[in-house]
Amino acid sequence: MREIRQIPSGSSLPDTQWQPPYYDAAPPPDPSQEDTWDVVRKIWRRKWLVMGITFGFIVAGAGTAMVMTPRYSAEVRVLIGLPDPNVANIEAVLRTILPNSETTQSEAYVISSREVARKVAYRLALDKSPEFNPALQPKEGWWHAVSPSRLLKELVALIAPKRNDSAAVPTADSAPMTEEQRLEEHIEAALLNRIEVTPLNRSHVLGISAESQEPVTAARIANTFADVYIEQQLMRKQRATDRANAWLQTRIGELQQTAHESDRAVEQYRRENGLYETKSDTVIAQQMGTLNADLVAAENAKADAQVRLAQATPRLNNPGDVDSLPSVLQSPLIATLRGQQAELERQAAELSSTYTSKHPKVRDIRAQIKDNTSKIKEEIERIVRGLRHEAKMADDRYTRITARMEQLKRQMGQSNDMTVKLRELEREAQANRTMLQTLMQRSKETVDQREIQTSNAEIISYATVPRNPSFPPVTLILVMATLVGAGTGILLALLLENLDRTFRTAEEVEEYTGLPSLALVPIVRGRSKAPGHVVKKPYSTFTGSLRMLNARLSLANENSAAPGGVMMFTSALPGEGKTRISSSFAQLMATEGQRVILLDLDWKRPNLHRMFNQPPGAGLADLLNGDITPEQAVYHDPASGAHVMFAGNVGRFPGYVAWIERLRMLLYTLSRHYDLIVLDTSPALLAPEVLHLARLVDRTVLVVKWASTPRRAVSSEIRNLYSVGGRIAGVVLSQVNPRRYRKYGYDDAGYLNPRHLVHTAG
Repeated sequence: MREIRQIPSGSSLPDTQWQPPYYDAAPPPDPSQEDTWDVVRKIWRRKWLVMGITFGFIVAGAGTAMVMTPRYSAEVRVLIGLPDPNVANIEAVLRTILPNSETTQSEAYVISSREVARKVAYRLALDKSPEFNPALQPKEGWWHAVSPSRLLKELVALIAPKRNDSAAVPTADSAPMTEEQRLEEHIEAALLNRIEVTPLNRSHVLGISAESQEPVTAARIANTFADVYIEQQLMRKQRATDRANAWLQTRIGELQQTAHESDRAVEQYRRENGLYETKSDTVIAQQMGTLNADLVAAENAKADAQVRLAQATPRLNNPGDVDSLPSVLQSPLIATLRGQQAELERQAAELSSTYTSKHPKVRDIRAQIKDNTSKIKEEIERIVRGLRHEAKMADDRYTRITARMEQLKRQMGQSNDMTVKLRELEREAQANRTMLQTLMQRSKETVDQREIQTSNAEIISYATVPRNPSFPPVTLILVMATLVGAGTGILLALLLENLDRTFRTAEEVEEYTGLPSLALVPIVRGRSKAPGHVVKKPYSTFTGSLRMLNARLSLANENSAAPGGVMMFTSALPGEGKTRISSSFAQLMATEGQRVILLDLDWKRPNLHRMFNQPPGAGLADLLNGDITPEQAVYHDPASGAHVMFAGNVGRFPGYVAWIERLRMLLYTLSRHYDLIVLDTSPALLAPEVLHLARLVDRTVLVVKWASTPRRAVSSEIRNLYSVGGRIAGVVLSQVNPRRYRKYGYDDAGYLNPRHLVHTAG
């Protein structure tokens, strides 16, 4: 609060040399510095506004819900991902549905497709329902176009995402749609807008929810969607099975012909290239094995013959060595001849002992021995020749086998090259036979599987006929209307509070102006407006507020217990109650024993004579013009004892300088006879003479109407008064509504309560 210089009571006139302090209106409070309780208080002060707006929104929401066409919702639940029954231990021809979140969502899109919707619409004959066929709906009046339900539907249609279905959009090359096709498209679109398929939580169960104006229709739509989906899935699997079976049959026929041709090609290639086979290997391979064994035997025989021949050849010149040859020793003929040779030699020996060498017997024995020896020699020579022949035969046989082996090797190389091609043909033929066998088995299994084909989805809960409508959501609408209404009311209340640039509390006055708040004067209504209120009702709230004004003025005056001297009541704008306050304050001071005179200087709108129920007559203006004496200009109030000078004839005045100087002298004279001089002036912003009067008085009391006078007007008036040297004692808030003030004031609201005032007076 800024310090205000005061003039001591009893001084004649203000010091014209005193310089006023610089004044600048305090800035408005920063909303960011407001705490939560300040916001709550603002809302509480406007609680009736908030409640009224909220109630209006609730009524509007309830009315909207009442006029909207009700719709019923029914839900059927479908479990997907059931496995196919595998009667045969084979791999399934059709892959079963994998139970995962992606598949579940995909199946949800399948259920809400146009193909399913078209079948549902046909099965339920929705083209004969007025709900889906616009041609069967009754004609609506103009009031339906502006109904809340129609506006809400259009709003939802604008906000809701549109379905992107290529089947519903005709291409540029397609023929124009007929009326029947347009109707079908409309029914399908309307049906899809009223169906919703959602996975339930984290399960593999799909909830199919349908809405309709009729509860039975809603249940039928939901159940039919589920039935059509199950049937469509089963038909799709059967069609796939039929296609697979047809493809298998076609492929089997092709493979049979291919396998036959492959086998014929293998056999023909064998015949053309001599690739004959036994049970284990080809002929050439078997010949190679046999010939290899013969070659080894021939090689061994050749070696043996050559060894025997080598042993016999050097011994031919030495008969003794020949006898030791194995072939000779093993010859039975030589053994016989040698036995005969031994016997002949024995006989010869016996005969030699008896006869002479010329004896015929001796010569005969000798001839036999010689003949036997020749035979042995011839046999040995024959054996040697046989060894040579055997060696030559073994060598020839070895040579022939070696040549044959080389020939077979060359044939084996060629055969291996041809065998590679043969194996390729055999593998191809075997693959064709294997594929043919597999497909024939698969074909039989597919035919058997078709008989037990089942759907991978199952309806676990059919939709029942709903009892209560699901649309409109009355509770949700009312809750949303309440929240929106309360939010709108709160925002409007805060907006009004922040846009309110008037004074509501004493704290606001002191923070904004820097001046003390002297009193809160309540509004006076009805009979209380009669003159003499402070005299007739000394313990009223109005009188108590004036006593508070007197107390604060007295405490502000350091030299006197009473606010004596010249006091001016002014305001920034008309109608702020300064005349009633000034007159009532003068009356109150008079009842407390002071000599008080009240001057009506509001020459713009003189109203003081009405406060005392007096007709307009001579007064202050006439006194300043010299037309009447001071005694004629003064009115004595019999109720309070205060003296009053009414405005008088304000039609003619001398110049400003003249009447200001005369008023100065009048105030000087009156100050000698009265303890308190109260001036009721015009609003400062409308009467420039108030600035002159501000320099003549001891203190100025600024009257501001509560919750009415703009703050800028008050700050402008204070700035003008300070600029001319006026001494402002403080601000009085007038016409305060005590009940409403309690919403704003806290510490200083007690004395506005009449009960509290009576208790204090007692």
